[in-house]
Amino acid sequence: MCLFLPNYKGSTFRGVLGRALKKVVCALKQQECDQCLLRRQCVYALVFKAAKAIPASPNSRMAAPPHTFVIEPPITGTTHFPEGSAFEFQERATLSY
Repeated sequence: MCLFLPNYKGSTFRGVLGRALKKVVCALKQQECDQCLLRRQCVYALVFKAAKAIPASPNSRMAAPPHTFVIEPPITGTTHFPEGSAFEFQERATLSY
């Protein structure tokens, strides 16, 4: 069996991690994050929906807070990976609470 990934793998890794985290921690599974009463305490919302979970400061020149982390995937043009292939990537925190 072979795994196919796009040329830029960071968004795929971030998406897989986000879906798995939301599945584990979401208390109100039928709501969107921006409508959820728990969004300011929710680990998923704080990590993946920071713009909706963290209110913008009135003095800030940013429209939204930055992503709390960035995944830096390996730089490779390889898109097909045999079963059992290993991936190495870097995670960079960009915001602390």
